[in-house]
Amino acid sequence: MTTPTWATWSNRPEAAAAMDMPTPGGTEPAARFRAALVREAGAPSAVPLPQQLARLLESWAGPTTVSDDNALLGELDGQVMRITATGVLDLLRRHNLAPQLGVTPTTADAEAAVTLATGHARVEQERRVVAEEHLARRQRAELLEDAELAAKRAGLLRALADLDGPPPSAPAGDPPGRPRRRWRG
Repeated sequence: MTTPTWATWSNRPEAAAAMDMPTPGGTEPAARFRAALVREAGAPSAVPLPQQLARLLESWAGPTTVSDDNALLGELDGQVMRITATGVLDLLRRHNLAPQLGVTPTTADAEAAVTLATGHARVEQERRVVAEEHLARRQRAELLEDAELAAKRAGLLRALADLDGPPPSAPAGDPPGRPRRRWRG
């Protein structure tokens, strides 16, 4: 009789993938159990853990920005602070989110989340800068258009004022034609 080597099973993850899980009641109860689990807890998330952590981070410390030295900055409890992987893990511990996530995040997960959130913050900053430049260009164009309209309006008002003025007066000399007779008398 051979004894199972449990230590080697845990040391080699590829061995675990090759071994079949025991199904005491057969495959049908296992399938029913999985279906009941999905029905109760919902379908498993296809979103990777670092991406979920990055979204959580952005909602907690939003709006996030990137400093000049490429550090992620966020506002927590009214204070702007630098966000690091250890800070993310500390936030998760304080909020006790590991049971809700279903897994305990590692430092690598937290670093990947900070990297993703930094990328999102950088993209948002660039989008904001482009939007502000576009708005400034649009305002300049509107000001130029308004100045042109004001110049046209002023020209039209001057022409209208010239039309509303007194009619031009005729010269005071004798009208053309036969000279008038003067009566003495």
